[in-house]
Amino acid sequence: MTTAELLSSVQYLVDETGQKKAVQIDFLVWQQIVAIIQEIEADQRWDELFANSPDALAKLANEALAEHQQGLTEALDPDQL
Repeated sequence: MTTAELLSSVQYLVDETGQKKAVQIDFLVWQQIVAIIQEIEADQRWDELFANSPDALAKLANEALAEHQQGLTEALDPDQL
């Protein structure tokens, strides 16, 4: 569902002067909004974890390269997995 579709399903509750005071939405629309928010939060957590781990990733890469240079690794045959 697009943002325009989500917004078109909104019903506003107004006070006696016509000022918008609350929003009423269909439960399925609410579930979609929650799913979108959860996806955004998951993306943000991944970005934070990735941004905070370049040293750890570099260390692991260097260890793997050193093991390979010492002959401690073997070729991987995808057909034998």
